[in-house]
Amino acid sequence: GLAEVAALLERKGIAEPLSASDEFVAACARADEPAARAILARVPNVIQTLSAVQLRQLPDLAATGADAAVKLMVELGWPIAVTGGDWQAAALNLAVFRGDAGLTRYLLEHGASWAEKHGYGDHTTGTLSWASRNHDPAAGDWVGCARALVDHGMPIPPTGERFSDEVAEFLDEQRQAG
Repeated sequence: GLAEVAALLERKGIAEPLSASDEFVAACARADEPAARAILARVPNVIQTLSAVQLRQLPDLAATGADAAVKLMVELGWPIAVTGGDWQAAALNLAVFRGDAGLTRYLLEHGASWAEKHGYGDHTTGTLSWASRNHDPAAGDWVGCARALVDHGMPIPPTGERFSDEVAEFLDEQRQAG
């Protein structure tokens, strides 16, 4: 997705021809929808040819906040539950970890499951618990993430599970309303 770096390498004569799968991943990573769709039209099964390293670009990009790239990948049929990152998490867990309520809701609306496990053996409830307590509250919207998760089937965790005060208050309200 670093078009400037690729152009610099090309100008220096270091560029190599890319395979269709590499071109596709690069187009998706830079959120270049026209280029990605053109490759997909030319090679309809390109997603099925992606290597494990290429597939993990979805969660890796979700971890960095490249929401436009993640959304394009999902729209084009990228496997939404593929894991990556330092803790083998799917894009949904990484969006929740970052407190990205918009991407959390988007991924849930496109088939991600709150119950997807990450490399530490927990699911998004645990991610929400840890992130909401350990990240700067101004850095993310963990209440928005909790709302999206509950709206998409996550059961209200039992009383006593630890969350930030704001998330715990939201979950208590949901428990009382439910």
